[in-house]
Amino acid sequence: MAFWQYSFHAMPKNNIKQKYQTLPTKITDDDFNNLSWFNEFNYQNFIQSIDYLSPNTHWCKSTIFFGTYDSDSIEIGFDDSLVSYIYMRIDLRENHLLILDKMLSSLALNQLMIIDNEMVILEPLYEDIMKKIEIDIRHKNNFFKTTN
Repeated sequence: MAFWQYSFHAMPKNNIKQKYQTLPTKITDDDFNNLSWFNEFNYQNFIQSIDYLSPNTHWCKSTIFFGTYDSDSIEIGFDDSLVSYIYMRIDLRENHLLILDKMLSSLALNQLMIIDNEMVILEPLYEDIMKKIEIDIRHKNNFFKTTN
């Protein structure tokens, strides 16, 4: 992932609650990678809510892709006919606040939660994701300070 990008996964809130009997603050890597999270998820409604990024071609034929590889994008991956993942990326070089707001609206409308790279679960709320983005930027800046 490029320095100017922030990415995360999305998962259905109801399926997370069903698995854990509550909404945890974090999930395990094993659960993330090995459980089927999108049972009974209506991905067509999610696709219809993405009117802010252009449909595009993904290198993997079983993935529905919106946006561009080097900027804002949304991937919906399939295993056979079932959704296996939703992956979202924001380009922080552009006006990311507008696209972030639209992505969060799509997530909330479809009852999807944000799963960050540390497997922390977040509601699709602007304040929460902005805190994560700020932390990510600080970590990246610190990395470049220590490698120079």
